[in-house]
Amino acid sequence: MNVEKTVYPDYERSIINITASILEYFGCNTHYPALKELSKEYLDRFNNIVFFVVDGLGSQLLEYHLPETSLFRKNTITNLTSVFPPTTSAAISSYLSGVSPLEHGIIGWTLYFKEYFKLIDFLPLSDTTTGKFLPEAYGNVHQKFHFESIFKIIHDKRPEIEQHYVSPQSLAQSKYTKMASDAAKIFSYDELSKAFPYIEKTIKENDNTKLFYCYTGEPDKSMHKAGVYNSEVRDIIQEIEQEVYQLKERLEGTNSLIIVTADHGMIEVEESIYANEEKELRDSLIIPTFPEPRFISCFVHKDKESLFLEFTKKYQDDFMVMSKKDFLKQGLLGKGRPHPRVLDMLGDYILIAIGNKAIQTKYPQSNSSFKFKAMHAGLTAKEMIVPLILID
Repeated sequence: MNVEKTVYPDYERSIINITASILEYFGCNTHYPALKELSKEYLDRFNNIVFFVVDGLGSQLLEYHLPETSLFRKNTITNLTSVFPPTTSAAISSYLSGVSPLEHGIIGWTLYFKEYFKLIDFLPLSDTTTGKFLPEAYGNVHQKFHFESIFKIIHDKRPEIEQHYVSPQSLAQSKYTKMASDAAKIFSYDELSKAFPYIEKTIKENDNTKLFYCYTGEPDKSMHKAGVYNSEVRDIIQEIEQEVYQLKERLEGTNSLIIVTADHGMIEVEESIYANEEKELRDSLIIPTFPEPRFISCFVHKDKESLFLEFTKKYQDDFMVMSKKDFLKQGLLGKGRPHPRVLDMLGDYILIAIGNKAIQTKYPQSNSSFKFKAMHAGLTAKEMIVPLILID
């Protein structure tokens, strides 16, 4: 066992509080507190806010790959927690709605839809068991988790604010992006180097107050394949930092603030445990494991509960085991009114990774044999802690 430091989400000092700070600055209501580092007095200094989310750029990753003198590290003002689970679908939805996973209901990559009796990978809208994109008949899946976008909230309060949603081309036309961007103008890019010239040009067009949300799927995508400590990953982080540095230089004199942060961090996985190959787990579960390999909702046969608990004893140092009641009582998913679908997706027991193992399901109808070297969605510091980088 590789012991890792456990960190719980702090919804007073989390990524949601970045969004709360932006909403408060624009005079909008939010039931989460603003960060003192992003107070209205501080943000009043700027005419433009560029909010840049770098997928997977956790604080420990930053410290490993970049020197203290680097732009990102010397401008790291503080560290924050992600939401729980620290995974893209949950965290990005919290960034773009200003509410917790408990409230928006998107509690992982894979969600269970009882009306279809199907597990669906939510963001790409694909069948979990085959990996294939779902037909048009499933086109309203995202609407079932519709949240009020921060861009709509800001537009309703301050329609004069120019808002821009800068997205990779592969995501720009998705139903999720269209829902989340709402009143913001979408700009898509195929390379990050093309995103920032758009931001610069737009800022310099006029003196209007502007808000930009920009997202990149790296280095998360590469870390899944290559691991956290790979030189390829270091190159990617350095390239991203260099792009931000050039944007900073080009925005000199425009009263612009660049906020750089992440949705979650990453941890290298020592072992993936396959539910199909563990007899106690396979025989005790009613439906396959989901929503994440490091945050597992388990629907257990009532007469197989002892069998299930025998399995968990073998991995008690690697996974936190909680009943649904205890899990909800802990408040890990956040504050506020629960989304009506959350209870549909929480099984009798919840397993949360606190070491460097994962539990997942192999599907015989899927051709995928790809193994992730690094993952997220557990409660370790490597996954939970992200930087708040302010560049002005």
